[in-house]
Amino acid sequence: MRSKIISFLESRLISIVCIISLLIATFYKVNISDIISYETLLTNIITVTSIFIGILMSMLGFLLTVSGKAVVKNIKKFGVHRKIINYFIMPTFSGVIIVILSICISLFDAGKINRNIAIVTSILWIMLIIYFILSFLRIIILMYFILINVFEEEDHENRILKGNYEEDKSSLENKNINHSSFDKPDDFY
Repeated sequence: MRSKIISFLESRLISIVCIISLLIATFYKVNISDIISYETLLTNIITVTSIFIGILMSMLGFLLTVSGKAVVKNIKKFGVHRKIINYFIMPTFSGVIIVILSICISLFDAGKINRNIAIVTSILWIMLIIYFILSFLRIIILMYFILINVFEEEDHENRILKGNYEEDKSSLENKNINHSSFDKPDDFY
């Protein structure tokens, strides 16, 4: 039951929230040009979105560096690697569209654009931002779980190596060096 809920939230939550926000934005006929300093808002959205795209690319690079780990091998083994790649591609793609759309919106004079076009553009812009933020959060959470598994795997490997080292150390300590003579070098091996 828990896995079904998690699967539903992972695959459908973003769509549901986007549809709800679309209905709300359409009902209220949101127009970003009605905001007093919408140009500052556009500039800030461009900046934050660009930073988040950079973070996404860094996380993708991290995933490539741990590609030899068991957790990544299991991801590929179970066939979810394409889904994870899409989880990286979709927010990156929507982020680039947000940046381009924000630049285009800032280039046009708000008073000269047809109000209906401005409303549709604003709703599209808001939808993309909501989709981008939720997709970004989804991949952050996913990478958090992958990172936990990588660290647990490294801790397990370190415990095994340390355990073997401790066994070797204790076996050397158990040899009775005091009763051996230096005439027989085999006593030390």
